Amino acid sequence: MEKIKKAELTKFAKDCAWGNRALINGICMSEELVHSDLGHRISNDFVENNKELIFEISKRFAKYANDTIVPEIYGGDLQDFCRIIGILVNCCEEHDWFM
Repeated sequence: MEKIKKAELTKFAKDCAWGNRALINGICMSEELVHSDLGHRISNDFVENNKELIFEISKRFAKYANDTIVPEIYGGDLQDFCRIIGILVNCCEEHDWFM
């Protein structure tokens, strides 16, 4: 293995752990939201039928949202990140490192 500073390895590991937790939280929250009554109304009906509802929710969403990026989950960096997390989790499980 090439010489890499321990601090760089630690930062990468911490960032991976943080990203993994954020991703898991996002997935769990998205399942709850999509299966909620409002989620069904927005996603299953035509946008035209719910303009007032979407307007009211969007107005509130803007107060809390920090990002204006609409995620696309079709591959790319997110898929690569999930693969990296899988590799790290498998190694940790092989060595019984999880507390």
